[in-house]
Amino acid sequence: MTQKDPRSARGEDIDAHLKRAFREITDEGLPDRFSSLLERLREGQEPEGAASTAGQSSEGEA
Repeated sequence: MTQKDPRSARGEDIDAHLKRAFREITDEGLPDRFSSLLERLREGQEPEGAASTAGQSSEGEA
């Protein structure tokens, strides 16, 4: 007769819970505001309220 190590059983239980939680999260739909943002980005529009900061941090640096 073999007995499971209690730590191993606990680890398997934790794994099962994490997998279930992750699966539930990935099955959720994408919120409308993110869908809208992705659509605007695909169309080449800048998101509302965003300021373009591309290249500003590297200007003037040698």
